[in-house]
Amino acid sequence: MEEKRHSARIETNRPVKIIGGNKEVKGRLISLSPSGAAVESPLPARKGTRLRLVFDLPAKDRFAQLDLWGEVHHSAIHGDNYLLGLSFTEPKPSDQEAIQGFIDYVNKIKSLSRRGSGSSML
Repeated sequence: MEEKRHSARIETNRPVKIIGGNKEVKGRLISLSPSGAAVESPLPARKGTRLRLVFDLPAKDRFAQLDLWGEVHHSAIHGDNYLLGLSFTEPKPSDQEAIQGFIDYVNKIKSLSRRGSGSSML
């Protein structure tokens, strides 16, 4: 059965703190949506594990620090690390708005760069 995503997802490469049980590690946020994330972690996690993700996103005139809980839905070896797919559990509307704002901003920048790639800016 094919999984369907219900919200926009954006690729990224931002640092993330991954906290689970009595361990805390530094990882990379690989992709992000208002409902979940893919993170690269130096440690594995089993399906169903609840992890806390703490990361910053640019938001308007400041950086927003997000602190979200997620449940691991899949885990795979990714180079020397592990790729964990998580769904956020009970995200605050303000966190989802910050994520959607970041996605919209990145998509706008990509759109502007594609449109401007064929013309010279003098």
